[in-house]
Amino acid sequence: MQSSPYSYYNQRYKYNLETVIKNCGVTSNTTIPDDLSVTQPEDKPFCPDDSSYTTKDGDTCTSIALDYSVASAALYMGNQDQIRDCNQVVVGQELCLPLSCDHTYVLKSNDTCRSIEEANAEIMFDNSTKRIIPLRQVNPWIDTYCSNLQSTSWAYGKVLCLTPQSGLFNATDPVSTSYNPWGTESSGYGSWVVLPPDNATVAAGTTKHCGKWHTATTGDSCTQICVQDRITSNLFLQVNPSLQSANCTGLLIPGNAYCTGPMRGWNYTVAT
Repeated sequence: MQSSPYSYYNQRYKYNLETVIKNCGVTSNTTIPDDLSVTQPEDKPFCPDDSSYTTKDGDTCTSIALDYSVASAALYMGNQDQIRDCNQVVVGQELCLPLSCDHTYVLKSNDTCRSIEEANAEIMFDNSTKRIIPLRQVNPWIDTYCSNLQSTSWAYGKVLCLTPQSGLFNATDPVSTSYNPWGTESSGYGSWVVLPPDNATVAAGTTKHCGKWHTATTGDSCTQICVQDRITSNLFLQVNPSLQSANCTGLLIPGNAYCTGPMRGWNYTVAT
């Protein structure tokens, strides 16, 4: 028993064995074998590329995020044990900086997700997919309806990413240049905001909060466009007010771009 590290040999058995050895006049090893349990090394917090920062007087999540081109929410969420208040960061805290983004934006009091996307469409345009990157995609803490964009700025700071952390992926394989990426096949709505086609004029009044476009050509009919792009005629007329149900086809202008896949909530307005 004593020689096996897998046995129950302990201090009690050692005492009994030593008593037997003493009384019987024999010799034997009474040492308790080393414990076989493995001591796990202490886990160290992971910090990409050892990107750390020691806070100084006057720092806030917003000021640090601007200095290092990161989202202030990402900075806070990755350092919640060190940051208790984004507006008054304690001096001397070692923070792990999140991955940076090429373009950042400071939230203004009247901003919405849509207004930010529209104002920064050129920066947020992904040339490989021909789509504007949704603000929610690069700032995943924003909820589905963008209703918490303003209300959480006091907790997370005001700096947003306009482009993905670590930059855009550059595909080496050929990619589609279609301006009509499909959303849900029969929904009639788009999944992402897409810039209007090049060399086309957006029809008067047509919403630009659109994920799918059709450039009218000679011979097009409204019925044909609706069937082809899987959008109901009512929705098509709503997002393209220059057209009317009585003479829709006759009002189509060749070379004009018409929205055939508006974003859900395309006509949503913020009360003032």
